[in-house]
Amino acid sequence: MKRMCFILITVMLIGFSCAWGENALSFGVVPQQSTYTILKKWTPLINELSTRSGVKLTLKTAPSIPEFEKRLAEGGYDIAYMNPYHYITYHEISGYRAFARERDKSIVGIVVVPSDSPYNSLHDLKEKNLAFPSTGAFAASMLVRSMLSEMGIPHSSDYVGSHDSVYLSVAGGIHDAGGGIRRTFNEVDASVSGELRILAETKSFTPHAFAARGDTKEELLDSLKGAMLSFHMDIKGRKLLDNAGLAGFISASDEDWNDIRSLGKNNLKSLLEK
Repeated sequence: MKRMCFILITVMLIGFSCAWGENALSFGVVPQQSTYTILKKWTPLINELSTRSGVKLTLKTAPSIPEFEKRLAEGGYDIAYMNPYHYITYHEISGYRAFARERDKSIVGIVVVPSDSPYNSLHDLKEKNLAFPSTGAFAASMLVRSMLSEMGIPHSSDYVGSHDSVYLSVAGGIHDAGGGIRRTFNEVDASVSGELRILAETKSFTPHAFAARGDTKEELLDSLKGAMLSFHMDIKGRKLLDNAGLAGFISASDEDWNDIRSLGKNNLKSLLEK
């Protein structure tokens, strides 16, 4: 059934792209979850955003977070939904500029363990084997690993490609614990989340950015932003937001991510090398 749904969504997405033609703006979404899940959640939202804004959009993701990062470095998306570290990095490298972010939201990393594990504190994870989506997953990996480092808790790290893979790995007993965020944890299949519990959380920071490549026309961004800000105001929009696991949108500017910059570029970069 899932395979059939995936095929139908993919066909719908391809048809949507072709209908708009070659001038469609690409809208990249960070692959925190499987491609199937991203398409299911984001395709209806992007279709409606295109209708409301009059801006031709085509949804894209990537097979992994490292590949998504490579494409951001190359300016491969016109518009992209990216994590806070990605934003401050690719704002500098590729000229992406933020224009919106999720409303009433901050980003927090979580540490999950098997529901029946004996671990009751982070110190119990000393010398344990932990799973993370990738080195550059901001909250699920960078914030969690930074917290463990500050607390002097040595551990080994495996990078498994996505949040869903972290949860599956920990629930399946392959790893002792793993890093994620509450949104993806709440959205993973109940058969998986039911085998897990949240052991700890990190401090909170400004959430993911919706950012445009530097050469994107201002009038297009204004139309997109205006349409995005309308979603939480009507039933149809709220339904689409709920489906995507989002609360709504507010305007944003580059300075909103100065709390991320205050962590120190070198400190953040060092987390990518571990």
